Amino acid sequence: STRKESSAASDVYKRQMSRIETPIPLKDIAKQAGCSLRSLDRVFQDNLQISPGKYYQMLRLGRARDLARGTDFALSIIALKTGFTSSATLSRAFSKTFGTTIRAIRKN
Repeated sequence: STRKESSAASDVYKRQMSRIETPIPLKDIAKQAGCSLRSLDRVFQDNLQISPGKYYQMLRLGRARDLARGTDFALSIIALKTGFTSSATLSRAFSKTFGTTIRAIRKN
């Protein structure tokens, strides 16, 4: 990866984290980072072995896990705060990714 591409990936991470509750379309992130969507995808695949979209979802799910562990927010509020359209959508993605439920995370 070039320095410009690495900088673009860093910029993407910062943008995604700052707007985690309102997901930004990847084409807009690529444009803001000054690269094509294909270049952005290549940088993520080369450096993280994951697509930018999957990476963004992992950031959102990690934040959901933190909120589940550290707050008493209702699942619907956690979904809103992490950019998921519903608590059901969050629950499915969470279970698929972590192999457990938010309820189980809260019990531990």
